[in-house]
Amino acid sequence: MTRYTMSSLLCSLGLCLLVAGCEAEGEPGEVQTSEVSGVRSFCVEPGSGPDGPSLEVSVVVDTCLSSCDTLVSSECGVSEVEGIMLLTASATIESEGDSCSADCGDATATCTIPVEEGEVYTLRDDDGDEVEIAGGADEGACSVEPI
Repeated sequence: MTRYTMSSLLCSLGLCLLVAGCEAEGEPGEVQTSEVSGVRSFCVEPGSGPDGPSLEVSVVVDTCLSSCDTLVSSECGVSEVEGIMLLTASATIESEGDSCSADCGDATATCTIPVEEGEVYTLRDDDGDEVEIAGGADEGACSVEPI
């Protein structure tokens, strides 16, 4: 192998490593997007609309936002299994920076569930915490005591 060919090969290898290094995760100034899911806690409030009574559910997604995080979007959902309303939640988070404080901010989502007047509903989160509430109730309830 000639000296010129060896130099070209090493130069190409160095350029390749340099480019790969620039695309590595966690580079300063790079925005990283992540998806998280799970329900840490929730509160249910009675509501009403043109279609009748509803339950307004505020869910805290199972994550901890730092000072470098921005909540891009969040959503919650519910599915009924054997008479229990199982709550789900997810969030999209963008992170930028490397000097972040662990403020542990909440990512929240809200959803509305149409219900029947007087019927009792049981809502459950990922940890098995449950809240029972009647459609058209006067007061709400939380899966854990609000801080």
